[in-house]
Formats: sequence, C-alpha cells, structure tokens
Amino acid sequence: MQEYKNIILVSHCLLNELAVVKNDAGRKDNLSLIKNLMKMNVGIYQLPCPENRMYSPNRLGSVYEQFDNNFYRKTSRDLLSPIVNEIEDYIKDGVSFLGVIGIDGSPSCGVGLTCKSKEFKGEISAIKDIYHCVNSIEMTDDKGVFMEELEKLFKTKNITANFYGYNDNNQDEIIGKIEESIKK
Repeated sequence: MQEYKNIILVSHCLLNELAVVKNDAGRKDNLSLIKNLMKMNVGIYQLPCPENRMYSPNRLGSVYEQFDNNFYRKTSRDLLSPIVNEIEDYIKDGVSFLGVIGIDGSPSCGVGLTCKSKEFKGEISAIKDIYHCVNSIEMTDDKGVFMEELEKLFKTKNITANFYGYNDNNQDEIIGKIEESIKK
C-alpha cells in the first residue's frame, strides 16, 4: 500500500449524490474528478453535508440567506471543528493539505458561486407570485455559509487553504491546479 502524502477535503455530494437536493441535475463528471485525485495519490476526506444532516435528502432547495443565521453557522462549526483539528494533525505529521473542493452554486458549499435571494423565503403556498420569487434567485461570487465557517476555522488554526469551486465545466482546471500545488 502506497503512503499518502497529500490530502484534500471534498464536499459530501461529490462522493454521495444521494445527498444532493432532489431534482437537481447532479454532477456530470464528479467521478472523473475523484478518479484523477486517486491517480495523484491524494487522500480524499469527505466533509459532512450540513443541509442533509439538518433537513434530510427530501429537503427543498435553499438560498444563502436561509442559512445565514446563528444556528446554522454554529451547527456548521460544530460539524467542522473536529475535521479542522484532524487536518491540523495531518499537517503536523508532514501531510500536505491541498485545500477544499466545494460545489459552485450551493448556498452551503459554494466557493466561487452561491445562490442568493432576499425574496426566497416563507411558506411556498402563500407566495402569490412564485415565478417572481424563483426568478429573484441569483448566483453571486461568494462562498456558501458552510465554506465561510470552514475558512474562519482554518484562520483560527493558521491553516492555509486553497478553495476550489467544482462545476461541470472546470474539473480539468481544478485537477491542473492541484497537480501544480503537489509539485511545489
């Protein structure tokens, strides 16, 4: 068995598509991403899915503003703290921490894109103009709540982390950047 010298954190649904919101188109090429990481002998650490843990696989899609509250942030930190401590121990043991692969568009795990809307809230059946409400959702160049909390925890431990936002079109770019960081 070959010894791993590199480790990366990945959003839960990259390894477990059952955690994705129902009716989501899903990731088309995540298997290729995972296979490439394995070929590079990178240890893959699966993050928990806060949305799935709190709301189950039968949840509705959400936006950033619905998770931007004290309870969700504290729950995120509670889920992430032991993982950050473990990453810190790996680093002390000489393992290179390559960063985090999140999911672009996610209100929790978004890295470069997160869905936001100030109007997407309340009882769905009470919304008079549901089309307007849905159309108010926009993608912004922000991190999701879970990734924001992870970044804060890394800062408290002085851990440097690269964040990569996965989408169906940038798998080769992410693999290229990870290969470069391994060569350093």
